Amino acid sequence: MPAKPNVIARIYLYPTEQGGKKQNMMPPWFGCPLKIDGVDDSYHDCRILLDAAGQVAPGQTVIAPVAFLAPELFQDKLHVGLKFKLWETRFIGEGEITEVLHHRSI
Repeated sequence: MPAKPNVIARIYLYPTEQGGKKQNMMPPWFGCPLKIDGVDDSYHDCRILLDAAGQVAPGQTVIAPVAFLAPELFQDKLHVGLKFKLWETRFIGEGEITEVLHHRSI
């Protein structure tokens, strides 16, 4: 379990019939690679922390904290409004950072 979230994000899971997950994301967290639009071609492991939000079904939107497993690789590029996509053998959702929580390396 990650120690602290790096950002708060609005996350939209694609509906199953549009290529999204078949199952709900379940608390306490959901982990997957995340591709940040326009930053680089890399994927970054993240944990979407769902303790407060609860389970999230395909087709739903949630505001949730996100913790990156190696934020020092790109933390200086994180900003409000930055968009990203979630990957799980395909793109399963997208999101936008609504708040950056801290900028120091972990």
